[in-house]
Amino acid sequence: MTITSLLEISTAHITAKTNQWLFWTGCPIVIYPKGTYGWVIPIIDYDEELPTDILHILAYGKVKGCHWIMLDCDGDRTNDLPTYDW
Repeated sequence: MTITSLLEISTAHITAKTNQWLFWTGCPIVIYPKGTYGWVIPIIDYDEELPTDILHILAYGKVKGCHWIMLDCDGDRTNDLPTYDW
């Protein structure tokens, strides 16, 4: 049996522009909406060009040993990543 790790982190670590990009139905990465205010993204290698903030979050999660990122408006913020007001 495999157990995976998920990092819950604030949507404040993405820009408003990236948030809109995630809403775009043609978004080239695997994403799952988390209710009205968030996203769940697997940490895999993507061939597509991604927004810098998403790349930083994916790399951060990978270093922490996680397999998934959950972006949530109520998630914790970390000083290890930039935050954006929107």
